Amino acid sequence: MDKRKILDKLEEFYNMDEVKAGFSSQDACIEWSNKVAPLLKFNNQYYINFMQNAHKMNLGLSAQSIIPAFKIMRSQVQMAIEELKSEIDNNEEPVT
Repeated sequence: MDKRKILDKLEEFYNMDEVKAGFSSQDACIEWSNKVAPLLKFNNQYYINFMQNAHKMNLGLSAQSIIPAFKIMRSQVQMAIEELKSEIDNNEEPVT
């Protein structure tokens, strides 16, 4: 998958209403993270940070533990989006 497609998919997942308002269930959050994780493999650090916190979504933890972990996951997605935008912008040749 090229960087443009990865960027588009990450933006789609990042902008989901549930990401901002909260998921309807733990399973919905796990499903979201399972779809996002493979897209982050273009940068090992984003992927590792995301996965370390995604693991917590599968545990029976309190909201006090899960919410900070999810915020880190969301932040990793946002950083990946910004990095991809920058790389795509820097690689595009100017139109003459």
